[in-house]
Amino acid sequence: MRSILICFLVFFLNFRLIAQAPDHRQWIEFEKKSAESFLRVPDHHAVSHCNIVYDRCEWTVNPNWNDLFGIVTTYFIPDQAINTLELDLSLALVTDSILYHGSGISFSHSANDLLVINFPATIPAASIDSVSIYYHGVPQSTGFGSYVSQWHQTASVLWTLSEPYGAKDWWPCIQDLNDKIDSIDIIVHCPDGNRTASNGLLISETTNSGVVTAHWKHRYPIATYLVGLASTNYFSYTDTVLFQQDTVPIVNYVYPEDTPACFSTTHDLVAVMQLYDTLFGAYAFSDEKYGQARIAWGGGMEHQTMTFIGDFWPELTAHELAHHWFGDPVTCGSWSDIWLNEGWAEYLSGLVHEHFTPQDWLAWKEGIIHSVTSAPDGSVYCSDTSDINRIFNGRLTYDKGSYLAHMLRWVCGDSAFFAGMKNYLNDPALRYHFSRTAKLQSALEQSSGKSLNTFFNQWYYGEGFPSYDVQWSQDVSNVLTVQINQSTSHASVGFYEMPVPIRFRNNTQDTTIVFNHLFSGQTFHPSISFHADSADFDPERWILSANNSIHIGIATIPENNLLLFPSPANQELHIQYSGNIQLTSFELFGTDGKLIRDEPVMTGSNGQLLVHVEDLSPGIYIIRINTASGSIFRKFGVFRN
Repeated sequence: MRSILICFLVFFLNFRLIAQAPDHRQWIEFEKKSAESFLRVPDHHAVSHCNIVYDRCEWTVNPNWNDLFGIVTTYFIPDQAINTLELDLSLALVTDSILYHGSGISFSHSANDLLVINFPATIPAASIDSVSIYYHGVPQSTGFGSYVSQWHQTASVLWTLSEPYGAKDWWPCIQDLNDKIDSIDIIVHCPDGNRTASNGLLISETTNSGVVTAHWKHRYPIATYLVGLASTNYFSYTDTVLFQQDTVPIVNYVYPEDTPACFSTTHDLVAVMQLYDTLFGAYAFSDEKYGQARIAWGGGMEHQTMTFIGDFWPELTAHELAHHWFGDPVTCGSWSDIWLNEGWAEYLSGLVHEHFTPQDWLAWKEGIIHSVTSAPDGSVYCSDTSDINRIFNGRLTYDKGSYLAHMLRWVCGDSAFFAGMKNYLNDPALRYHFSRTAKLQSALEQSSGKSLNTFFNQWYYGEGFPSYDVQWSQDVSNVLTVQINQSTSHASVGFYEMPVPIRFRNNTQDTTIVFNHLFSGQTFHPSISFHADSADFDPERWILSANNSIHIGIATIPENNLLLFPSPANQELHIQYSGNIQLTSFELFGTDGKLIRDEPVMTGSNGQLLVHVEDLSPGIYIIRINTASGSIFRKFGVFRN
């Protein structure tokens, strides 16, 4: 192998990243905003007629500088007879030479970042061959950064981050979502005092003449964007995860100044990894490791078996670990399907709350709902993969994608949902390969026995969300009359077919009924065993919806016989009624169905009723006016000067 002269530029990035621990909304925004400064989507990429079976990557780096020296030897098997091989490589990098069977061969490097290698003779289909590319330069940064050198408290740190289009910025590869590299070795030379974290198992770490050489070996198929390296003065330690029939090390590469604080926080991930194993099947890379390496960045990146992470915040570490079920072993086959990676990883971080901090589970779901419904539009399906901000949109890809997973669980039922997802992740055609949304849909249809076409057309491709208005009443035999109305926030979906849960209750009893809601205005007549005085719409937050209201009762007297004024009211609400109506009582409710006031009506009110509302906060309320022959429900508003 040709030797490389180790030299470094007298230029470095002289700024320090100051990071504070964000909540789960903020770190998604950090990830997205990090891309905004580096938007350069490739207008062309290498066309592969080969299966890349092995890459041997040897890089010389220095965390203080941004220059890179590399030798990448690629072994490939052509699908057809070829005379050339196309690779993606930024024109900012200089290709020094290309060796084929020990001899230099010709190549061209075009402005569209295509490195075209010309072979001296035709390489037949189905025959393994190899080529070595020698190159150097200062990588540009696109996507989320590609190749970055910054400072932490005691030293500089260098890291790579290639998702979605940045791999070619620092190494020659085929940058697509069609073919995974079957196996890879990564050899990194860096100055003494530094250590390098990367994919797979650390085979050796040696020091010679002031240079530390780390050799990492990864023997699982890997997507190009999941290859990564990070170098600084790391301190490392290992936690061990015990499974029923296996153990897996969690190798942590941390800054020396952070070591005491990291011990307890990283150990918490052991239980999370065991949870994912129980819910979704065995860890896909158990013969090697799971790793975490600190970098100076606001979010995290799920490099296969070695996550790069800005800080060890519980939701962030749970999210990145979840990618080693959703995203790394089974990878989205198009950036339009990025929710298969990010939406599911976000949902798994929510499941950590459900199982370990159940007191936070409802708040987590409500936070996601609030985020998604803060705007009336947007689909989980990403129609513009040239826009990095759209690919990694926090509201749609992460949040709406995670709630899509949650609603699939609701529609399919827990047993079919988790069985279907285990089948999906362990399907030999998908595991260590790429997938599309239709494959996940098929897996859940097989486990649940249900067609999910309507669900995906409405929730995955459609935009927006529903709002529900529910009216209900109960007769003396405890038979309910329930009418469920629905409106939608975006014209792309006229109606969402969903099973709608409503909990009916009184002070001592409650029951939840799930209504198969097929059209707006649909009316149901179930019977329960007790008299309910209130109801809660979707109490466990299974449905992504907003601006819902529930009216406890159905109107049984003519609307035009009763008048409310003024609305909105300030101090007093006047109710005027006519005909042979005999008022007995009234009740005030919030739009959430909670009873605020229950008062009798004095006899002899002579067609007028005065309701004091000066103690109510501004907003919308519902009044149930009870008569000798039935009840009527009306909305009214309250305002303050």
